[in-house]
Amino acid sequence: MSIRCVTWMAVFAGSFIAAGEAQAPKPQKNLIQNGDFSDGATHWRGEGKVDVFKSDPADAPKGGAGPDVAKSPEKPSTPPPSSLTLPPRPPLAGAPGKPAAGVDRSYCVTLGSRSANFYQSVSVPRNAKALKITFRAQAAAGFLTSKGALGAFRILIVRPDRSDTYDDGKLEAKPGWQTFTETFETKDARSVDVKIEVYPGSGQIYFDDFVVEAV
Repeated sequence: MSIRCVTWMAVFAGSFIAAGEAQAPKPQKNLIQNGDFSDGATHWRGEGKVDVFKSDPADAPKGGAGPDVAKSPEKPSTPPPSSLTLPPRPPLAGAPGKPAAGVDRSYCVTLGSRSANFYQSVSVPRNAKALKITFRAQAAAGFLTSKGALGAFRILIVRPDRSDTYDDGKLEAKPGWQTFTETFETKDARSVDVKIEVYPGSGQIYFDDFVVEAV
């Protein structure tokens, strides 16, 4: 085989690889800001607070009063929900990697006699027909919702004309993070509020790792 033939084959192979790299799909942009609450409640509005989970429940102060509590290691008090150990979890598509254990912030909503909500406004790309919303939620100890048949909360987008599209999130009362995904039509809205409405009840729910993608 001639040197010229080998050279042309190399050029052709290089062009093929470059074309393949150029056609590789780009990761979707996360339209929501501070979806993992690493910057506290920045960009978010609503009725809740950003809480920091401790890496070890033993680091949390125990309930009770006086020195007698410290003298009874065989019957330690149950740590508050904000101190529960959470298993490490990989990031959702489009979400940044989670920080080290012990500094993982999440959005905590305490259930009460009325619904509570939190939301963030996002801009919708012009070519987007719908938005795909993905996030995680976890019920803390003592969680109980008054609308068990519907779920623990409502996931919705609210358009500038106040029209909305929603679905219910059926959160199970068990340890561990549960992932929720919903896709809603934008109906040509250029901006929407991505909103979570938590139904009445008792206990707490933690939310984290919000990713909103145009589809």
